[in-house]
Amino acid sequence: MARVTTFRRNSIARIASQGVGRLALFAWMTILARALQPAGFGVYTYLWTLTVLLGILSDFGLGFAVTRAVARDRTVAPRLLALSLQLRFLLGLCAYAILLTILVAGGIENIPLVPALVLGLMIFTVSGINGFNAVLNGREEIHLSSLMTALVPIATLATGVPLLLLQVSLLHAAIPSIVAGLFVLVLQAALFRRRSLSPAGGFEPARLRSLAWGAAPLFLMSVLTTLNVSLDTLLLKEMAGEAAVGFYNASYKVVLALTMLPLAIGEAAFPIWARALRGKAGGELPLGGVLRLVLLAALPCALVLFLAAPFGIRLVYGEAYAPAVPVLRIHAFTLALMFLNAPLGMRLVASDRMRAINAVFALVVALNAAANLVLIPRYGIEGAAVATLISEAVSAALLVSLVRRRTD
Repeated sequence: MARVTTFRRNSIARIASQGVGRLALFAWMTILARALQPAGFGVYTYLWTLTVLLGILSDFGLGFAVTRAVARDRTVAPRLLALSLQLRFLLGLCAYAILLTILVAGGIENIPLVPALVLGLMIFTVSGINGFNAVLNGREEIHLSSLMTALVPIATLATGVPLLLLQVSLLHAAIPSIVAGLFVLVLQAALFRRRSLSPAGGFEPARLRSLAWGAAPLFLMSVLTTLNVSLDTLLLKEMAGEAAVGFYNASYKVVLALTMLPLAIGEAAFPIWARALRGKAGGELPLGGVLRLVLLAALPCALVLFLAAPFGIRLVYGEAYAPAVPVLRIHAFTLALMFLNAPLGMRLVASDRMRAINAVFALVVALNAAANLVLIPRYGIEGAAVATLISEAVSAALLVSLVRRRTD
């Protein structure tokens, strides 16, 4: 019963903080969409997606690995934090070098170099923030990690609006995310110092290699899940142009903003499951109850999105984004499946079932890519939305099968 109470408290804290943060991010993206217009917004979201994809190299699955380890033994937190931050920085340098290579040698048209490199610094700021938050999550201080995560888009919005009032450009759109990330990193460092949780220990290559090896399956999972979310944007850019990416993401950003609900619930449950589940079923927090909770939230959200799509798109983005309306209606069905998949995935990761979950995600990514390649040339942005719906449906079916097989 104590675990259920903790889960409820952490879920409420996560949803409240993340709700405010996602609202700020949605407001920022809406402002950018209107200011940059479809083509410019398409370039921005393409760069954002590319940065997020490369950013998972610097995370390397360390978020889940550190949270799981700290949940099982809190005494390791300062040393594990130091090791994970060192590894994150080294991997971040590799990711940024790849970004630079893509931009300079890749010959990508219509992508300005300076704004791209500025936005690419998010690789370091986001990874650092996630490093501190992983420890807070493992300690079940999810209200604090949620607050830090929410502060990033809030600070981005507060910084970005004045900059765009001075001049509308991709550079002025890129700078606020970096300023906000640095601000939150300073706050986190001060918080950890006050709690005597500051990183402890020097540079130890052997331990870094051991940490990286243990986190590798989680890194693969992050690569596959991020690819699954990003494939449509990347393929649309190549097959349909920047404007199509802008229209598509006008809808997709709404859906991704709403997924904070199941993610918040899953993240609140994860450290509890990680401590209770050591390769076998059990624990004081039943999966069935968590799934019922996310489905109760999913169904009304999906219904509202489907019915209000014409009015919502025009109200938020303007008449220029009318082609996004049918996409949002398709995404409404996808949203319900995303709500279900989040806690299912968390449960399997908490149980250390990485080989099975990575096999599922690899199959889903391959299916998503194939569906996009077939459907985008014929149906454009609506085809990309259907491809995402198909991949999420298959993912849900396979994850449910894995959980049932283990009687979790």
